[in-house]
Amino acid sequence: MNKDQLKGKIKQYAKVRGLNAGEVLQMFFFEKFIERLSKSKYKNNFIIKGGLLVAAIIGVKNRTTLDMDTTVIGLPVKKNYIEKVILDIVNIESNDNVDFVLKRITEIKENDVYENYRIHLVARFENIENVLKLDITVGDKITPREILYHYPSLLSKAIYPILAYPIETLLSEKFETIISRNISTTRMRDFYDIYYLYTLKHDEINNEILREAIINTFSNRKTVNLLEEVYEIIEEIEQDEIIHELWQTYLNDNNYIGDLAFKKVIDRLIEFTRSCDF
Repeated sequence: MNKDQLKGKIKQYAKVRGLNAGEVLQMFFFEKFIERLSKSKYKNNFIIKGGLLVAAIIGVKNRTTLDMDTTVIGLPVKKNYIEKVILDIVNIESNDNVDFVLKRITEIKENDVYENYRIHLVARFENIENVLKLDITVGDKITPREILYHYPSLLSKAIYPILAYPIETLLSEKFETIISRNISTTRMRDFYDIYYLYTLKHDEINNEILREAIINTFSNRKTVNLLEEVYEIIEEIEQDEIIHELWQTYLNDNNYIGDLAFKKVIDRLIEFTRSCDF
């Protein structure tokens, strides 16, 4: 495949699904990183989570993302070592005409307990370039444990076996972020992700494991006291005018969501919370 063929496939894929072609191209390059990861000796050290995993589960037509989140296990998370690991992964030959250049590694200063890093990559297909951000974190509580996930290809029938969060832990982290940030949150994608994941997959979710995952995540983030007032916090969020404005902006920026009312999202969030017996 040459660059014109790639552009044509990306453009067609985006058009059929009402997506932005630039976002689809971004997802294509993330896939190429994941393909290399799945072939590497580090495939059991990286656990995929966050928006990229949500998009894979519910479909890119319903969710895109501009970054990739991972938890790392079994590796020393030091800058020089992580640089070596990333270079080893991106230099794996895949015969797909894609090259990666590691530009820099920066520290994510969101807590003082763990060293977390953001990897800045440039992905290239002939003269097509995209900047990719890959976040590497440690210390997350995964309940009950990581799973083997078959990551689907965008443009082919290929699948790539990688480790990923179970859906219960994926949801628990979204939920904790919503509750702990309360009306200060600007992350409308967390509301959307819980709404869509729970709507689409509620029959596959183990409520006992979900409850345990939520308690573990809140405890790990030292916010477990907030579980006593989740409904009051949700009500406060529902009544906040700025949150409603942010939601409308989120809809305007992501056409694939349609006109999903925030009230409907909140109702699903309450249903989700009750399913865990909180």
